[in-house]
Amino acid sequence: DASGLVILDVSQVVDETGLKLFSNFVARSLFQRNRNSDPSLYRSRPIYLVFDEAHRYIRDADLTDDSIFNRIAREGRKFGVYLTVISQIPSELSRVILSQVGTFIIHRIQNSYDLDYVRRNVPAITYSQVMRLPSFAPGTAAALGSALGVPLEIQIDSLYANETPSV
Repeated sequence: DASGLVILDVSQVVDETGLKLFSNFVARSLFQRNRNSDPSLYRSRPIYLVFDEAHRYIRDADLTDDSIFNRIAREGRKFGVYLTVISQIPSELSRVILSQVGTFIIHRIQNSYDLDYVRRNVPAITYSQVMRLPSFAPGTAAALGSALGVPLEIQIDSLYANETPSV
């Protein structure tokens, strides 16, 4: 559309196989389009792919090393394709993708396995920050990584409380 924003809401898709096929198709089509186009096009109009509940279809156990998601994580920036993954279960996400992440926003995590996974795989996080994650109030998050000079503990603005009541 004219704003340049397209939202594909697949929240009603309960079939895991269909969700994986659709997300793969969209990601592959957009990556190939930019890869085969004039660089001036994707430099002026980059593509930001945002995948919520990513543990449902960008699972480490399901992806080959050359999967489209791993490829975008490694090479996407060269072709103006950027990947954002959102998940409540970081331990199930692709390790290749997590290794390419520059900035993390981490909300409350209580599962000990996921806490240990975050401690081992998020380079900018300290042990004491990981230990604070289970006690975060709703809407509180740790923000850290290459885009930030120092790790921050942030409170999500209540401006969007009606749109996202769980936050």
